[in-house]
Amino acid sequence: MGIFKLISVLTLWSCTLIAAAQPADTTAAAKGMPAGMDIYKLAKVATGQHYPLPGEVMFYQKQLTLTAAQLSRMTAIIKTLNLKKAEISQSVTLNERTLQKLFATRKAQESNLIFYGNRYGLYECEMRTAVLVACTLTARVLTPLQINRFEQLQKNADE
Repeated sequence: MGIFKLISVLTLWSCTLIAAAQPADTTAAAKGMPAGMDIYKLAKVATGQHYPLPGEVMFYQKQLTLTAAQLSRMTAIIKTLNLKKAEISQSVTLNERTLQKLFATRKAQESNLIFYGNRYGLYECEMRTAVLVACTLTARVLTPLQINRFEQLQKNADE
């Protein structure tokens, strides 16, 4: 059983490093995301049900004719999400440095690999929750007509 846990942790860690090595997404919504985390994948359950990402809504603010009150609320949502991105990015970076140090000094043991592997999972869960909350709050700011218009603008941009 011990070797199975070790292999699982090493696989998780390897996936994290591979994901971190991928080219960065340059869109506003993805900017500042923790290494190895994809905002679009984290938000998919929300965006698929008409709860848009706040950064993408702000991209279309003129076409959506957002009011001053809506802009203020959207700015607050984005600011909160960006703070969470920065906080979690810092935590992920420290976690990765610790793992790298454990391997570099040949002190990697099953127990500490499990601990740091699970810790990364907690950071990803925390980031997903922050993204989903931001999508929920964004949908509350917009009118149904604005959500429909936003989705049409995105559809046209994808074509």
